[in-house]
Amino acid sequence: MYHAIVRSIIRTAFRTLSQGKNADLNRILQLFSSKAMFSFSGDHALGGQRQGTTDIRKWFERFQRIFPAIHFKVDRILVSGWPWNTLVTTFFTVQAPLPDGWTYQNEGLQVLRICWGKITEDHLFEDTSRLQDALSCLEKHGLQEAGMPPL
Repeated sequence: MYHAIVRSIIRTAFRTLSQGKNADLNRILQLFSSKAMFSFSGDHALGGQRQGTTDIRKWFERFQRIFPAIHFKVDRILVSGWPWNTLVTTFFTVQAPLPDGWTYQNEGLQVLRICWGKITEDHLFEDTSRLQDALSCLEKHGLQEAGMPPL
């Protein structure tokens, strides 16, 4: 039963993020412990590692500005462990329209560690070549933040 509840929470979080610029970040951030570690693979505007909900919020705010109409589809969620040490692996696909008429599409993997209902670690992995192409397109069309270094 516990694992089903965790899967439901993860699906709801991805549905919330799929609201793009209208997503309620507080709903997402309340899932994190105050000292959580968050990382996104790659050396680009969304890449890098940050710690604590203040820095994680800054990442999500940038994410919303870069991809205001993003959509996630959760393909599979694997949950193991107990409430004091839960490991969650989520396989997802993502797409977002780009200003040149192309649609950014990618596959991703998220690995979470949850302790007593709070995310303590969140690691995101996508094909960074596809993501970099999308970020370059956005920058060429005037979204300078898409070409900035990681926060």
